[in-house]
Amino acid sequence: MNEFFQAQLDYIFFFYGLGFVLLGAVALALGRGIQGTQAELRWRLLALFGLSHGLNEWLDLVALSTGDSAAFKWARLVVMALSFVFLLEFARSASRGAAGRPLARLIHLPLLLSVIVAGLLWGQGGANVFTRYLLALPAGLWAGAILFRHAGKLPDGARGWLASAGIAMGLYAVAAGAIVPGAAFPPANLINHQAFFDLTGTPIQLWRGLLACWIALAVWESSRAALALGDSPLPGKGRLDYFHWMAIVLLLILAAGWAATDRLGKMYEEDARDEASDDLSVLHTGIAAQLTPLEQFAEALSSYQPVLDMLADTNAQSQQQADATLARYNQVFQASVIYLINASGIVVAASNGGQPDSFVGRDYGFRPYFRQAMAGQRGRYFALGITSGTRGFYTSFPIRDAQGKIVGAAVIKKDIDYMDRQLANYRNAFLVDPDGVVFLSGRQDLLFDALWPLPAALQQDKRASRQFGDARLEPVFGTEPINGARLRYQGEAYGVARQPIGAEGWSLVLLKPMAGLLASRLMAIGITLLLAVLILIFFIVVQIEVRNAAKLQRRTDDLNAALREAGTASRALHENEQRLLATNLELRQMAEQIRRDAERWHDFSLSASDWFWETDAQQRFCYFSDNFEEVYGLPPEQLLGRSRKELLEATDLTPPHLIQAHLAQLETHLPFRDFEYQVRGNDGALRWIAVSGTSYFDAQGGFAGYRGTGSIITERKRLERELLDHQAQLEVKIRRRTRDLQQARDAAEAANRAKTQFLANMSHELRTPLNAILGMAQIVGNTLAEPQLRRQVDTIAQAGRRLLGLVNQVLDMSRLEADTLPIEARDFALRSVFDAAESSLREHAEAKGLRLAREIDPALPPALRGDPLRLEQILTNLLDNAVKFSAQGRITLRARLVEAARDDILLRFEVEDQGIGIDAAQQATVFASFEQSDGSTTRKYGGMGLGLAVSKQLVRVHGRGNRGQQPAGAGQYLLGGDSIAAQQRAV
Repeated sequence: MNEFFQAQLDYIFFFYGLGFVLLGAVALALGRGIQGTQAELRWRLLALFGLSHGLNEWLDLVALSTGDSAAFKWARLVVMALSFVFLLEFARSASRGAAGRPLARLIHLPLLLSVIVAGLLWGQGGANVFTRYLLALPAGLWAGAILFRHAGKLPDGARGWLASAGIAMGLYAVAAGAIVPGAAFPPANLINHQAFFDLTGTPIQLWRGLLACWIALAVWESSRAALALGDSPLPGKGRLDYFHWMAIVLLLILAAGWAATDRLGKMYEEDARDEASDDLSVLHTGIAAQLTPLEQFAEALSSYQPVLDMLADTNAQSQQQADATLARYNQVFQASVIYLINASGIVVAASNGGQPDSFVGRDYGFRPYFRQAMAGQRGRYFALGITSGTRGFYTSFPIRDAQGKIVGAAVIKKDIDYMDRQLANYRNAFLVDPDGVVFLSGRQDLLFDALWPLPAALQQDKRASRQFGDARLEPVFGTEPINGARLRYQGEAYGVARQPIGAEGWSLVLLKPMAGLLASRLMAIGITLLLAVLILIFFIVVQIEVRNAAKLQRRTDDLNAALREAGTASRALHENEQRLLATNLELRQMAEQIRRDAERWHDFSLSASDWFWETDAQQRFCYFSDNFEEVYGLPPEQLLGRSRKELLEATDLTPPHLIQAHLAQLETHLPFRDFEYQVRGNDGALRWIAVSGTSYFDAQGGFAGYRGTGSIITERKRLERELLDHQAQLEVKIRRRTRDLQQARDAAEAANRAKTQFLANMSHELRTPLNAILGMAQIVGNTLAEPQLRRQVDTIAQAGRRLLGLVNQVLDMSRLEADTLPIEARDFALRSVFDAAESSLREHAEAKGLRLAREIDPALPPALRGDPLRLEQILTNLLDNAVKFSAQGRITLRARLVEAARDDILLRFEVEDQGIGIDAAQQATVFASFEQSDGSTTRKYGGMGLGLAVSKQLVRVHGRGNRGQQPAGAGQYLLGGDSIAAQQRAV
């Protein structure tokens, strides 16, 4: 499925662009909306977005089909940014600020400046990514929210359509603004087009196009449903089915265009594939015609009796004769050099013998063609000559004596630089080895490069074998070219033709230009585009005519309504007289109700703990409720006619900056809450006051003043002050306690360091005499002949080694607890670690009659990266326990692959024996320091319980953790440790 979408990517880009052009056409056809329900939305801006964004995608299609350039990339980026600016303006124009006005257009400026800065820092790619992050994502989400909000203003039958359009626009914002082209910086290096394609198997452009089509359909259907449910005089109300016919015809055109595009592409691909196959056959035949006679001559030479004589007689005179004979053969077959190699890999005779570059005496036993001949096979090998420095084809055949034993090899080398002339007619033809290294090519600048990336270990092997000299091995393509696949190289599209040569994995690769394929598909897409645009233009023209007819019908209906109203004017006058009488009665009733309401509010204000106030347009107090003096402590007469500014500036109880901030807020005519200040009443007492207010306006909408409430908060302020004092006291206590805890922690850390240093020193002091004891015991044991004395000395040595191991474990434990044990990271082979771990215990195991076995998961790579010394120490401890607690049977060491990531792998090591086992209740303690399963185990088998503790700590610093498991009554012991070994190394 991935290959299908890759092949159809040009048509997907066309469909993507057409979806947005369709959206632009629908938005353009709506004009100012229908029935005023969507009049707040500027549909022409959405139309500009759809048309410009569709044009940008078609420009991407042109770049994909005909090639790209830096100038064309910048031009497309400008068109894309302009389209998102139209979408952002569509959303901004429909939004309203606090004053009921649209937001300022300056919102575009910082976003565009950020995109320009990204372009200066990261080039065109960075500008493209940040255009999507800073313009596409916010503009799409904002526009989706606007559509979803306006859906609530439509009738029920139309609301769902416009709401779905808003949701689809939000999804498009994520698809276009969050899933971006790949870049070197996050998150674009993780969330991008390729990552989406790898995850879903589909290109993101296909989903964007589908979302654009759905937005266009939903917007149109919402307007159509609003018209059908509304009270519109538009002729043919509810019969806008021509849109559906247009959609069906457009769908048929798209399907037919896709089929035609695919058919033209396949026809071109078939022709190109046949032509490439013919070219490869010609190349293969030409190469085989040169190499096959050499192979036949090497076989004939190996059975020639004088050749056996040359190998058997190696004195100086016979060698000169042999060299001369091979030189004559070399002239006859026009080879580069012919030589004989004995069974040891040494050249004993050569056609260039006696020359400065003679092969005689050289050791070529490492060459694969020699090893193939010694294995009884025909050898074939392409390589760069170590001595001559020229590229050549080496063919060999085994030489057998009279008894049929292989005693050497006859080798012929043919320089193949002449083959470059054959490949010169095919600029993008390559002869590559099984790993993709270019050995022959029509392009000399790519010799000894790799057609696809090679692992680092394989590159090292290639250079070490000297098969290609000091090869660069730089990758030409990102992936291995497969026969029949398509790829882009140096900005151009190519089809891949690949044919194997021989059974050794060598192959010929030919890149066939596919510009004609893309041009053929582009021609079919262009015809489809022309038909689709004609359909859209027809739709827009029809919609404009329908809208004009609607306007004419509304004007006719307005004129008829005016005539009907004039005919009923006399009746309305009489009815108005009757209404005036009724209105007079209603006014008297309303006046009485107002009087009662005024008395009610007067009673409420007298019983309230707060007071009410009012100011005029100049912020001067013009009203206080009757309870003002009782609560505030000042008579209203002292404040009426004065402004709050005068009141606040007449006292020094409130900080000036708070006064200025509050006065500035009053100038905005916005509501405010809980402005706090202090006043001194006539009784001399200080009071804390909190006031809140809201603005009111006259009939013309002009600011008329503030109305609000006030309250006494003196008691609350007193409680707040007490709370702050208490908090300060608590903070002082906390700081003291923290200081004491810090001192205690420092003392504990000093004691721990002293303990660690003591253990390290003691371990060092103990190991020195123990090493001397072990050395002397070995010397004495080697000199004693009496078996009993030797056994006694061996007992001393064995006890000393165990004591030395215990001291080493104590030292390792102390360094692990102090986190000072170094962990290395270097390449190693897992089998060598297993060998080292088993070798130290094999003698002891065999003495007890135990058999050591190993099982290594074949899925594991042969080389890992980590600390092999610590891994060996862990495995040695586990094997030592298995040997110690087993009396018979087999001990198996296993390594299994648990997880494999891109750079890391997770291994599980297991040691299985048939020993005494561990009870389930004791498994939790065996990894603790100086712990064993029980006291009887220590008495019978010895040990201090440090081995598993050290292993656990080593695994902790190395990776994941250690755990033990013992099935109840199974009679087996299973212990596993998990660890990380990073960077797999292929060998």
